[in-house]
Amino acid sequence: MKNAYTKFKIRSLRGSLTRFLSIMGIVLLGVGFLSGLLATTPDMRLTTDTYYDRLRLFDLDVKSTLGLTDEDIEAISALPGVADTMPVYSTDIVMDTDTASYATRIYGYSLANDSSTLNNFELLEGRMPENVNECLIAAPNGYTTTHSLGEHFVISPDNKDYENISDTYAETEVTAVGIVRSPYYISVEAEPTTVGNGSISVIMYVFPEFYSLDVYTDMFLLVEGAAELDTYSDAYSSAVGEIADRIREIAGERCDIRYNGIVADAEDEIAQAKDELADAEAEAKEKLQSARDELDRGRSELESAKDTVREGEIEISKADDEIADGRRALDEARKQYSDGKTARDAAEEELEKAKEALAAKIAAASSVGQAVPSPEQLAELEKAKNEIQSAESKLTARKAELDKAREEIDRKSAELDAAEVTVSEKRAELDDALAKISENEQKIADGEAEYEKSRADAEAELDEGRQKIADAEAEIANIKKPQWYVTDREDTVSFASYKSNSEKIHAIAKVFPVFFFVVAALVALTTMTRTVEEDRVQIGTLKALGYTKGKILSYYLGYSLSATLIGSFAGAFLGFITLPSVIANAYGMMYTLPPVQTPIRWEYVLTVIPIAVLTTTLATLWACLHELSEKPSQLMRPRAPKSGKRILLEYITPIWRRLGFIKKVTARNIFRYKKRLFMTVVGVAGCTALLVCGFGLRTSINAIVDKQFGEIYNYNLTVYLSDENAASDDSVIHELVASDNTEKYFSAHTESADVFFGGKSLDMNLLVPEDSSKLKECINLRERKSGRDVPFGDDGIVLTEKLCEKLGISVGDTVEIRNADGFTADFTVSGICENYVSAYAFIPVKQYEEKFESTPEYLQLFLRVKDDSQEMREQLSSQILKNENVRMVSFTQTIRESFENLVKSINYIVFVLIAAAGALAVIVVYNLTNINICERKKELATIKVLGFHDGESASYIYRETSVLCILGILAGFVFGVFLHSFVVRTAEVDAVMFGRSLTWPSFVLAALMTAVFTALVDLVMLPKLNSISMVESMKAND
Repeated sequence: MKNAYTKFKIRSLRGSLTRFLSIMGIVLLGVGFLSGLLATTPDMRLTTDTYYDRLRLFDLDVKSTLGLTDEDIEAISALPGVADTMPVYSTDIVMDTDTASYATRIYGYSLANDSSTLNNFELLEGRMPENVNECLIAAPNGYTTTHSLGEHFVISPDNKDYENISDTYAETEVTAVGIVRSPYYISVEAEPTTVGNGSISVIMYVFPEFYSLDVYTDMFLLVEGAAELDTYSDAYSSAVGEIADRIREIAGERCDIRYNGIVADAEDEIAQAKDELADAEAEAKEKLQSARDELDRGRSELESAKDTVREGEIEISKADDEIADGRRALDEARKQYSDGKTARDAAEEELEKAKEALAAKIAAASSVGQAVPSPEQLAELEKAKNEIQSAESKLTARKAELDKAREEIDRKSAELDAAEVTVSEKRAELDDALAKISENEQKIADGEAEYEKSRADAEAELDEGRQKIADAEAEIANIKKPQWYVTDREDTVSFASYKSNSEKIHAIAKVFPVFFFVVAALVALTTMTRTVEEDRVQIGTLKALGYTKGKILSYYLGYSLSATLIGSFAGAFLGFITLPSVIANAYGMMYTLPPVQTPIRWEYVLTVIPIAVLTTTLATLWACLHELSEKPSQLMRPRAPKSGKRILLEYITPIWRRLGFIKKVTARNIFRYKKRLFMTVVGVAGCTALLVCGFGLRTSINAIVDKQFGEIYNYNLTVYLSDENAASDDSVIHELVASDNTEKYFSAHTESADVFFGGKSLDMNLLVPEDSSKLKECINLRERKSGRDVPFGDDGIVLTEKLCEKLGISVGDTVEIRNADGFTADFTVSGICENYVSAYAFIPVKQYEEKFESTPEYLQLFLRVKDDSQEMREQLSSQILKNENVRMVSFTQTIRESFENLVKSINYIVFVLIAAAGALAVIVVYNLTNINICERKKELATIKVLGFHDGESASYIYRETSVLCILGILAGFVFGVFLHSFVVRTAEVDAVMFGRSLTWPSFVLAALMTAVFTALVDLVMLPKLNSISMVESMKAND
C-alpha cells in the first residue's frame, strides 16, 4: 500500500507538472514582486544611510541671521548628546571663468576629509588642495555644470556690493585641483540661490582662510548614537530632534549675547565716530578760520596796495598837471624867447643898418671933401654912434637876457623831461602795482572760491559723517535680535527628494501585491480543483484501501506547499536581489549614489512566505475537502456530465436564432462551466485592472506637469522682492514689467498658513493678489471635472482641490485660517479650483485686510515673458538679481523640470508594475487555458472524430477563451477605475495631487496587452491542442 501511495504521488505529480509550475510561477511572481517592492524602500534607504554615515554627513545644521561666534560654537559643542561639530563658512556668489559666469556655492572649512571633519566627500579625480588658492569642485549631477582640473575661477565684479567684497573674502581667485562627490548633493534637483541666474551651477570647497569673515555662517554637527540609527527612522528623528530642542533652548540666551555684543560694539564705534567727527569738525573749523584769516590779511594788504596806488595816481595826476603847467610855461618862455630873439635879431639888423647908415654917413661926409665933419654932422654921427652903442648895449643886454632865458628854458625843459621820466617810471610802477593788485584780487577770488569749496567739502564730509552716524544709529535701532535656525537632513533638497520618492515606492508596495496574491489564490484554487477532479478515481481507490482523509489531503497540501515554498523562496530571493536594483538603477538618473545594497531581509521572508503558504493552502483545502467528503464508490465512478440547461441568451430568440452552431456551442460552454467562467474572468480582470491602473497612474503622473505648468499657471517667471515699492520705484523692475518681452504680470502677497475644518488641519500657502483681474490672467482658476471658471471676487475665498478633498471642505463651508503672524479668521469658501502642486488659498485684498486687520505686502511678482529660452532665462536672472531689491528669481520651467524628473522616477516604477502585471496575465491565461484543454480532452477528441480539423478544434477552444478574455477585460476596466483611484490617493504626497481621471489610451493599451498575452498563450498551447488523439474519445473517463 505504501508503494502504491508513493506511485500515486509520483504519477500524479508527473501528470500535473505544468500545473505545479503554474502555482510555483504565480507564487514566485507574487512573492518576488511583494518582497522586492517591500525591500526596495529599505534597501534604498540603507544604501544612503550607510553612505551618509561613512562620509559623516551632518545630523544638524545651525544657522544664525547674524552669524555664529566662537563662543556660540563652544556653547553648542558643550551640549550633552553632541558628538562632533564643524563650523563652516558658506556663501553663494557669481564666479567667472574664461568662458562663462556661474552661480557658485562656496564652503570654507578644513579639507582634511577624515574623522576630524564632517560632510566628507569622495575624491573622484585630481588631488586635495594644498593652499588657499586651490579648491575642489563637486562632480556634475544634473544641474551643476561640468568643469575640468586646472580651471581658474575669479569672483565676478558683477556681484552686488563688489566694492566691499574684501569684507567677506580674503581671496578672489581659485583653481580647481580636484573633483569630488558629496553626500550633501545627491539629487539632480536644482538648488535655488539669490545670485546669478537663480540656480546653483557650481559647488566649491575651499580652505577657511579663503574667507575674511569674523563669524561663521553655519555649524554642522553629529548627534551621539545617530550613526547607529536608520536616518529615515522615527528613532533617528527623535534622537536628532532632542538635540535640536536643546540647541533651541540655548539659542535665546546666545542670541541675546550676540545681539548685545553687536549693539555694544556698534555703539562704541558710533561713539568713536562721533569723537572723530567732533575732531574733524574742530580741525575743519580751524583750517577754515586760518584760511579766512589769511584771506582777510590778503584782502587788507590788497586794500592798502590799492590805497597806495590811488595815492600814486593822485601824485602822478598832480605831476602830470605840474608838467603840463611847466610845459605851458616853457612853451610861453620859448615863445617869449623866440619873440625876444626875433626882436634882438631885428635890433641887430637895425643896428647893422644904423652902422651901415653911420658908415654911409661917414663915407658920405668923406666923399664931399670934408676933412672934418661939421658939428651937426658930428653931433648927428655922435648921436647915431651913441644910439648904436646904446643899441649895442641894449642888444648885448638883450642877448644876455635871451641867453639866460635860453638857459632857463633848457633847465626847465630838462626838469620837465626828468619829471616826465619820473612820472613814466611811477606810472610803470603804478601799472605793475595795478597788475599785481589784479593778480592778488584773482588770488583772493580763487582763495575765496577755494575757501567756499573747502567749507562746502568740509560740511559735506561732516554731513556725511553725521549721516553715517545717524544711519548707524538707525541700523542699531533696526537691528533685530538674531535667530538661530536648526535644520536637519530632511531640510536639504536631496534628502527630502530621495525620501519622498522612496515613500512612493513603499506606498505602491502596499497596494499592488495584494492583487497578485488574490490572483495566486485563484490560480491555486483552479489548479488544485482540476488536479483533485482528475484524481477522483485514485482518491476513491486510496480511500477504499483504507487511507484516511488526512493522509490523502496531506499529499495535495504537500503538493501545493511544495510549489508554494519553492516559488516563495525563489521569488523572495530574486525579488530582494533584482527589483531593488532595477528601481534603484532607474533612480540613478536622478540621484548620484553608490550601488544599492540588497541584503536578504528575513523579516519580510518570514512575513511574505507564510502569507503565500496560507493563501495556497486555503485554496487547496477548499478544492480537496468537497471531494474527500464523498464515498469511495462515488469517487471511483466518473463524475456525471453537467446537465444541459438553457442559457439566458437562448431566451433572446432574435439573437439566438441568428447564431451558428459553433457560436451556440461556444455560448453554452462558457456558461456551462461557471467555475471556469468565474476564474477566467476574475483572473483576466485582475491582470487588466493592474494594467489599467499602471497605464493610468503613468498618465495621471505625467498629466500634472503639463496641466499645472501649461494650463493652470499662465506665468513663467516669479520675482521675489525685498521692497514692495520696487515694482513702481525701481527702474530695473519697472523696465522688466514694462518691456515688450513681458506679456502679463501681477503682484501678490504670499505667506504660509494653516487651515482648520472639521477638527482637522493642514498647512498651505496664502496668495493675496493686488489686482484680482490680473490674477485670473496669470492663474487659471477652474474646476477640474467641468472645466468651468471659478469666480474670484470680494465675497469669498478659493481653495485648491486636494486641500478640500483631504479636509472634506465643500463650497459654502466656513473655514478657519491662521496666518503666519498667528492671527486667525473665518472665511467662506466660494470656489474650489484645480491645482496639482502645493495647496493654496486665494484671498481677495479686501477680505485679507478686514479679517486679519493688516495690510498685505506685495513682495512677489508673477510674470509671463515671451522668450522663455534657456539663454534668456539666464540673462534675465543675472540682470534682475544684481538689483538690491530682488531676493530671488524663479522660473516655472526650472520647477517643471524638477517635477518631470520626479515623474520619470515614478514612471520607472510604473513600468515595472506593468511588466509584472503582463507576466501575471500570461501565467493566469496559460494556466486557465491549460486546465480548460485538459478538462475537455475527451470533448476535443470527439469533435475531431466528427471531422473537425486542427484549426477548427483550436478555434473551438480559443473562441471561448477570447470571449472570456473580453469579459475579463471589461470587468478589469471597472476594477481598474477603482484601483487607479485608490492607488493615486495612496501614492501621492501631500504637496502633489496626481491626475484623477483615466484616459482612453490607458484602457486601450491594457486591453491590447491582455489580448496580446492571450494570443501568445494560444500560440503556445496550439501544439498541445493539435496533439490530442481521437482515441481519447473512446476512453471511459479521463
